[in-house]
Amino acid sequence: MGDTADKRIERTASVFVDAFGYRPSIAARAPGRVNIIGEHVDYNDGLVLPMAIDLACIAVGGVGGVSGVVRVVSADLARSVHVPAERFFDAGFWRSQRSPRDAWAAYAVGACAYACTRLGKERTRGLLESGFDLALAGDVPIGAGLSSSAALEVASALCTFGLAGGGSAVDPFALVELCRNAEHEYAGVPCGIMDQIACVFGRHGHALLIDCRTLHIEPTPIPNHLALIVIDTGVHHDLAAGEYASRRESCRRACVAMGASSLRDVDLEQVEHAVGVDALDLACARHVVREIDRTQLAAVALRAGDGPTLARLMLASHVSLRDDYRVSSRELDVTVEVAMATPGVLGARMTGAGFGGSVVALVDAPSAPTAVDVITRALPGAGLADARAWRVRPADGAVAMPLS
Repeated sequence: MGDTADKRIERTASVFVDAFGYRPSIAARAPGRVNIIGEHVDYNDGLVLPMAIDLACIAVGGVGGVSGVVRVVSADLARSVHVPAERFFDAGFWRSQRSPRDAWAAYAVGACAYACTRLGKERTRGLLESGFDLALAGDVPIGAGLSSSAALEVASALCTFGLAGGGSAVDPFALVELCRNAEHEYAGVPCGIMDQIACVFGRHGHALLIDCRTLHIEPTPIPNHLALIVIDTGVHHDLAAGEYASRRESCRRACVAMGASSLRDVDLEQVEHAVGVDALDLACARHVVREIDRTQLAAVALRAGDGPTLARLMLASHVSLRDDYRVSSRELDVTVEVAMATPGVLGARMTGAGFGGSVVALVDAPSAPTAVDVITRALPGAGLADARAWRVRPADGAVAMPLS
């Protein structure tokens, strides 16, 4: 899957010219991510092990369109929005009144607005008075659990910084935080911080062990004899629908019941002996505590090149997400079964928020092409006619560049 970055940028620039009638001056590329293990623990101060992937969102931007208006066009969705200045910073409007067909725009506009806030009033005033425009395109599947939203946010924010002349001074952690805030406030999704960190700090050939409490990032090499396959079930989720927020609330209630500020501070014995806690809340807490331990062990296994141990931990993670956190689905479970029946596949699990989306499979690298073919042929017979599989490779994080 995918195309070269230069070709994707040029294609997006052509969309920009067609939409707005002038040539863009800045481009940004922001990768998607796949989470190897550590699911639904980032907003519980836990450990996660994602990697940026070789699929990305491209944003190109220019200044000098319509004064006082921000215009954004999505090449992939063939949709556009025109945002007057009075609506640009109105997060409540985007959360409650935007058209479902334009839900994508909340992520982009929110990231641009937060970037402008970071830039300060003087630079923002000049940018908005001139009017600025963005065109977006990419090959990260939307709703597949591969962080298309974080990629969109980061690319949009980097373009905004570049248009205001502040691109080289962007603090990467500030970029991560403002994009997460945009998703919270504009899209109404109470996400953790993993996706944006993976998108910004990704490193070629590495996964990232991220401590979501301290924000310490430890690049972890992926050995050459191991590879990762993503299987998109074709059943995509809308995180704003409520289940994601519901699980996060379950974790909060479990913390309150056990007198803890975070599930990072709770051990399994406390969970097993807790009283007066709702059954689902308790199950969610059990998943989080065990998943943090699994992630720590998985990072050790990855550094050692121990595929069988990493695979066992991935399978255990899937079972926990299915039975305790209850965010799997029939399609995800069937896809894991198909993957595990494929020669060369060591382990598999759902990845992302769940309720659809994708499965990530760990394979012996020499077997990866054959495994992709076998899985692809098997999926329709398992009732997954729209599913597809491909190998993903660890990629560098987001970058912005001027256009000539």
